[in-house]
Amino acid sequence: MRICDLNTGLGQLTHAFSDLKERWADTKEHWHDRTCQQFEQTHLAPIPARLQLLVAAVHRLSTRLYGPPAATTWLSWIGDERLAVGNVPTPASLPLLVDAGVTHIVNCRARPQTWLSQDLALERLVFGRDRVVAAPMWDSGRPQPPALWLAAARFAATALDEDPSARVLVHCQQGRRRSVMVAYAILRLRGRRPDQAAELILRHRLEAELVPAYQASVEQWLPKP
Repeated sequence: MRICDLNTGLGQLTHAFSDLKERWADTKEHWHDRTCQQFEQTHLAPIPARLQLLVAAVHRLSTRLYGPPAATTWLSWIGDERLAVGNVPTPASLPLLVDAGVTHIVNCRARPQTWLSQDLALERLVFGRDRVVAAPMWDSGRPQPPALWLAAARFAATALDEDPSARVLVHCQQGRRRSVMVAYAILRLRGRRPDQAAELILRHRLEAELVPAYQASVEQWLPKP
């Protein structure tokens, strides 16, 4: 069996459960006795937890086959900015993110990558959907349209500005280029000069590479003083 077969089935199950919840809500408008409650508790209530276990199993298998290179660091805090850059979380590193104080995540992997590994789905299960956003990009080395990353960068900058306890992880596959670009955009949004933002990231994330086309994508979007 291929990983893509597992993910296709998982997606079908997730959509089927969403449909089931809607139909069950309609049913409860006409059936709301004790038997209804027992049926819900016995047959429906356990489904979300079982889906979570399935997502975790697919993530575990997928990251073994398509995980981060061993040479990359799972987490690098960028000075005192409460901002970190890392590689794609694995079943081993994901629990450590919570222990390290991460509260929000920006996932910069392309949609097919997150679909394959189910890392985005599992991050939302662990941290909550309102604390995890996607900036879906391929690492092309070419300019990245703001439509792919701007909302995520604003999300992270706002979280850091409004919540002193927030600590944001930005990751892609290796934590080397796409995540560095978004981290750079976040620092620029928070008032760091281009040279300051670049120096902070490159000093604290040894694998980091600020691709000129990516940096230009951010600078071209930022309003001119």
